[in-house]
Amino acid sequence: MGTDQASSHSHGRKTL
Repeated sequence: MGTDQASSHSHGRKTL
């Protein structure tokens, strides 16, 4: 994963 941080902004939390 690399775009996890970017997705966090929209979704909130993906892997973490």
